Amino acid sequence: MPVSALNSQVVYDALKANGIRLLSVLPETWLVHLVSLAEEDRINGIVSLAQLYRIPLVMLVSHRGGFGEEHPWQTEGGGVTEHVLDALRIQYMMLDEPGQVATRVRQAMALAEASLRPVALLLCRGLMWED
Repeated sequence: MPVSALNSQVVYDALKANGIRLLSVLPETWLVHLVSLAEEDRINGIVSLAQLYRIPLVMLVSHRGGFGEEHPWQTEGGGVTEHVLDALRIQYMMLDEPGQVATRVRQAMALAEASLRPVALLLCRGLMWED
């Protein structure tokens, strides 16, 4: 099952529509199309210390390791993603359908800006993989 280029474009379009112009990424299979879109669009940068310096930040996090996961190396980290976010007091929402992406990115941006803290959008299998 390949990563969905169409839904990656939906996520990227929602980021741009909400004024996000600075991206920092770690290598991850599910982000392959998003990274390519950002590189082609010359939107790039480095983000650090968001909590310490109260910088609004929207994080896209692959939600791996759940039911349907085919890669053993993803099961351990994916199993603790939500617990780590909870421990860091980072609020998050799931992105699992293309139709909800624009609204949830807008909501995440609003919360990050109002709280001056990082928030996370978890990219779920239902959104990132083609059937």
